[in-house]
Amino acid sequence: MQVEYPTEVEPKDCVHCTRKYHYREHDFTVCVFWTPFLVRWNLARAGGQQFMDPHNVYLDEPDPEWARDVAGYDYVLLNGARWFTRPTVFYEGGRLLGCANVDDGGCVGQATTVEPRYAVRASFRTALRALAGFRGRVIVRTVAPPHYENGTWWGGGNCVRTRPVRSNETSLPEAEAAFHAAQVEEFRAAAGVAEGRLVLMDVSEMMQMRGDGHPGRYGHWAHEKVGMGIDCIHW
Repeated sequence: MQVEYPTEVEPKDCVHCTRKYHYREHDFTVCVFWTPFLVRWNLARAGGQQFMDPHNVYLDEPDPEWARDVAGYDYVLLNGARWFTRPTVFYEGGRLLGCANVDDGGCVGQATTVEPRYAVRASFRTALRALAGFRGRVIVRTVAPPHYENGTWWGGGNCVRTRPVRSNETSLPEAEAAFHAAQVEEFRAAAGVAEGRLVLMDVSEMMQMRGDGHPGRYGHWAHEKVGMGIDCIHW
């Protein structure tokens, strides 16, 4: 059986735009919204760098990039958490709430520290509330952990395992366990009034066992200019 190759409806040479693929034989369209926080966000500094500079994140406002277009779809898959470990400046109710991982004076005034797990919980709550009137099926996918060993992604870490580990040999790291708990709790709260339209895709513990499942240093060609030489985050 030959795989069907889709027609790309939207341009692929962009970072923030929606990417849409149509499978003609199946009359099926997949639309990928690049929305790392699920809620509205922007760079906190003019001319800042996408991956390292602080981001303004508005925890009670769904990202309009997906929220304004999602009504016409049959299924919505929500996932996200990893970007909440980056430098972020959080807002709620139009006011500064606090910051996370901003240690260079980039945060406004004397704002308090906001724990990333609080921000993950708030973002999923906002996204699920925005989908309260959605008549299709909503799938919440839990956090998939990274597997850097012997250092961080910017400090020499790597992922060189060649086999999965057993469930009794590993457990979710503290940060991912907190993210997972927040996602599951918000899912359960929303599912209680969703009339069976919400589905939980709980992959966290399973993926924790697959430290061998990352592209590592093989995720790109050697001559490519990439910001992350060793990738132990993506799958």
